[in-house]
Amino acid sequence: MAHSFARIIIVREGEADWIGEHHSQHVTLGDVLVIGANTRCGATLDYAMTATTMYLNDDFLTDQIFWQFAASFTDRRDVRHNLKTHYEPAQVLRIGVDAVRNLAPLLDEFVAIGADGGSSGSSKWTSQ
Repeated sequence: MAHSFARIIIVREGEADWIGEHHSQHVTLGDVLVIGANTRCGATLDYAMTATTMYLNDDFLTDQIFWQFAASFTDRRDVRHNLKTHYEPAQVLRIGVDAVRNLAPLLDEFVAIGADGGSSGSSKWTSQ
């Protein structure tokens, strides 16, 4: 499935085989998936997995990068071009179990905001 926004998926429990457009990779607790807008991907679960997913509007992400690194870019189109030419549209970052556990309170707060109508949430998937 592809979406018109970027996604950050933090694996909080369990494991799965993540399937991207060009490759697949096993993900488990301590992994973070960074998936660009309009990038198709999916997952095959071994049993169950809990993850927190944050959805980022492409314009918001572009603005954040532009203002954080304003000295490196001439305008927002330059940011978009740089992202398309220098970065993979989907990546798995292995930040480790301890890092995810340290992030847990912040992730729980994001989930609470999402439950109140925001655009982030936590999901538990179980294979069938």
